[in-house]
Amino acid sequence: DVSGADLVIDFGSDFLDTGSSPTEHAGQLAKSRDVSSHRDGGARLIAVSARQNLTASNADHWVPAAPGSEGVLALALAKAVADRKGATGFGSALAGANVAKAIAAAGISQKLFDHIADKLAAAKHAVALPPGIAASSTAGAGAAAAVLLLNAVVGAIGDSVTYPAEDAPKRSSLKDVLALVEAMKAGRVDCLLIHDLNPVFSLPASAGFAEALSKVGLVVSFASLEDETSAVAGMLLPDHTPMESWGDASPRPGV
Repeated sequence: DVSGADLVIDFGSDFLDTGSSPTEHAGQLAKSRDVSSHRDGGARLIAVSARQNLTASNADHWVPAAPGSEGVLALALAKAVADRKGATGFGSALAGANVAKAIAAAGISQKLFDHIADKLAAAKHAVALPPGIAASSTAGAGAAAAVLLLNAVVGAIGDSVTYPAEDAPKRSSLKDVLALVEAMKAGRVDCLLIHDLNPVFSLPASAGFAEALSKVGLVVSFASLEDETSAVAGMLLPDHTPMESWGDASPRPGV
């Protein structure tokens, strides 16, 4: 929730265009930048992205960082901000942070890095948004974790960043998926329906999903294009692409 933020740093999520809830977040950003309520002009937006997307075009400062550098840059900023604020308790989590390597990986200057770190340390309600499509890369989970750690360092957890209530609908974890894989390998799954997912590609090879899939009697893939999973499915039922359909979206439980 960026409505109460005074500084928003977006690590390629493009939250104004293709993020989890772009219309909602655009309204929140407008509220945080409302000049009638904020004499200083309200929240500032820093966009870290390889290309100038819609969010970067609306940002006060666009940082054209190299693709794939979001995670190392967020981790280095977390360390720099922790040092500036004298924050303790993050020692082991920030042990792998290396400012010099992050600057080189992102392709930005030391001066720009220090400027961003100073802004984050000085902000009272800063919030960082994790990568969008970059989260699907091999370093995606690490990048998302680094951004979450940065939010912890700047004090956004419980402020701009909150978690779904305990009574919210349960979402399956990787542990649940691996349990399914074991059930498939044991021959306890007769029919598997896969909708709008490509687990053969997205799950790590060590999960053994592709091998387990061969033990399932009937595999049905509901997909809008032929991918690694639909190619090995017993039945492919074409689904509409987002450009061909209009339906509900659920950015988070309850919405």
